[in-house]
Amino acid sequence: MSLKRENYELWWSKNLGKRSYLHDGAEVDAPSLESFGTWMGDSKSRDRVAVRSHFIDQGTFLDVGCGAAPEYEGLKRSKPGLSYTGVDITPELVEFNKLRGIECFEGTANSLPFESNSYDVVHCRHVVEHMSNVISPLNEFIRVASQKVYLVFFIGPSILKSRFKLDNEGTEGEVFHNSYSKSEIKNILKSSEKVAKYKFIKVPKPSTYLLEIDLK
Repeated sequence: MSLKRENYELWWSKNLGKRSYLHDGAEVDAPSLESFGTWMGDSKSRDRVAVRSHFIDQGTFLDVGCGAAPEYEGLKRSKPGLSYTGVDITPELVEFNKLRGIECFEGTANSLPFESNSYDVVHCRHVVEHMSNVISPLNEFIRVASQKVYLVFFIGPSILKSRFKLDNEGTEGEVFHNSYSKSEIKNILKSSEKVAKYKFIKVPKPSTYLLEIDLK
């Protein structure tokens, strides 16, 4: 039985393999399954390399919103002691990863299909900005992880208040482009008994910040 998905979670099912899609009123080339990993920033992109330098060396690693799993390739080179699992809302990408021998599951960041403390590390890159809120996914990352959460933003958290907008509002395949309030994120972390400490780290473009969370 297929997972019920929200409209914004259907984005890549609707757009993978198209010649182009609309973004801010302009036609943008759409990736294929084969080119998706490079299109999202391949394993050697500066921001991914910088973020991986903060990863622990051993344990189990869950990549939420993994896409075509470029992080899998990066970990094989730089952190071979981390055992990789991907999860993504787009079934076409999940199947593409499985066909390449990568452990991958279909699931939403709003309600991950795993028990609490299932993975030593939960990692998520450029996903929450496309969701309707940051509360549910952030709480899920903390629930499923036992040691660390690494949350990578491409739209940096806002200093003042959260800013919400839909990309091409009223069109098929709307996605959010949200900048969440840094104070809102801090309040979520402070309210969790499981969070020991956290820090925001600037990273190279196309990302902006890494939120590194240590768990008790």
